[in-house]
Amino acid sequence: MRLTLPTMCAFVTVFLGLPTPPLPGGASAIAGAPPAAPVEALVDEGTQKLQAGDVRGALELFGRAEKAAPKDPRPRFLRGAALAQDKDPVGAVKAYREALALDPKLAAVHNELGALLKEQGRGDEALIEFKAAVAAQPDLPEGWSNLGRSLVERGELAAAIATYRKALPLLPRDADLRIDLSVALRKLGKLDEATGAAREAVKLAAGDGSAHLNLGLCLQHGKKLDEAVSELTAAARLQPDSALAHFALGGALREWKKWDAALAALDRAQAIKPSAGVTVEIAETWRQKGDPARAEALLRAATVKSPRSLALRLALARTLAAAHKCREATETLAPLPPTQEDVKAATAEIKACR
Repeated sequence: MRLTLPTMCAFVTVFLGLPTPPLPGGASAIAGAPPAAPVEALVDEGTQKLQAGDVRGALELFGRAEKAAPKDPRPRFLRGAALAQDKDPVGAVKAYREALALDPKLAAVHNELGALLKEQGRGDEALIEFKAAVAAQPDLPEGWSNLGRSLVERGELAAAIATYRKALPLLPRDADLRIDLSVALRKLGKLDEATGAAREAVKLAAGDGSAHLNLGLCLQHGKKLDEAVSELTAAARLQPDSALAHFALGGALREWKKWDAALAALDRAQAIKPSAGVTVEIAETWRQKGDPARAEALLRAATVKSPRSLALRLALARTLAAAHKCREATETLAPLPPTQEDVKAATAEIKACR
């Protein structure tokens, strides 16, 4: 989780001592205040250019500010932000490290550096930076989220949960943190606790589609399908362009045997972001609805378009087996790597085909 550009600029203003930007027309924000020092004016003007999308202009001003104040970490931090926005992660990492060499307690810089390192696959280094971020600023939500998510990705679920719980009293109104905790608990199989954390997130952010989506997924895992559909419907309404929200709603409706509503939600997900996974779910819905021929036709057409999709071939083989087309099911599996676990599982299922 990266800091937004306005948040980074606010960090510079509040935590690094940048004066309040001048009012339009050159009037001072405080009557009679002396004019800003040259470096302040350069950083201020560069920040405004960066926020306006003028990366080249911002970099030129930050470079001048660095020369004017070689021990000031602000221009280097902002140069890193500009380079990251300009798709130069190597240069951004270098700039962030330069800023931290001048002041190692800058939480936002540690967080941004960690995010860039993580994007480059340097997870161990990123973890160090996220830990430094929350140590320097315990109420930095992005730092805690990044630290916990990094631990989850490493499979250290218990450590991630402990991290999130440590942050809860520091951020009592942060819904995202509770969503992250809920996800980690769900992955660890602690469904009741996951659902409790998800409900807290919804209370804190009733208008947040992500909060409703997470709660809906918890309820779906707990087979509370009526509540799950209600929450996932809210998520899809609040996030009408989210393929994931519509996909999750479709899956819950399919489990609830609401075939037509499920197909409508899944078709919407496919329209937003086509994928093999959605195609498989649509085909399975048609099969369960009682139209295996339509499911088979859908999967065959998709397999022709994406012949290397393992998910589509496995789904087609299972659909054929369910229709007692055992030879065709076996032939569909034949080109697939036999030692792969999901292929082995499908092969075992199809051996029972009669």
